[in-house]
Amino acid sequence: MLRQEPTVADAFLDVPLTEVETAAMAMIIATVGRVAARLEAKLDLLIVNKFGKQEAGGGRFRYVISTALSLEMPVLVGLNAANHEAFVAFTGDLAARLDPEAKALFDWMSMHLQAPDFVF
Repeated sequence: MLRQEPTVADAFLDVPLTEVETAAMAMIIATVGRVAARLEAKLDLLIVNKFGKQEAGGGRFRYVISTALSLEMPVLVGLNAANHEAFVAFTGDLAARLDPEAKALFDWMSMHLQAPDFVF
């Protein structure tokens, strides 16, 4: 079962900040909030570049991922081995591993999107 964070701001509560990072974090929170708000428009697909250290710790785009999944929106997330365990703990059995090949991505997108078949 997917662990859902209650709000965008709550997703950042446990992230330690220096004074220099405060402004950058405010921009990230605003960006996450804007992306989360756009999800309500029922986008066709959410692509998150990576599930990184911040997401593994419960912050940044983890809220956006959980919101998109709760709206039954397909989500494509980049992942490295260092954060795999945290990702599996977060997504449970909702995630599927794709081979890092263009054809695998096109096949996955064709299966999840209501659009004409992709040409590969």
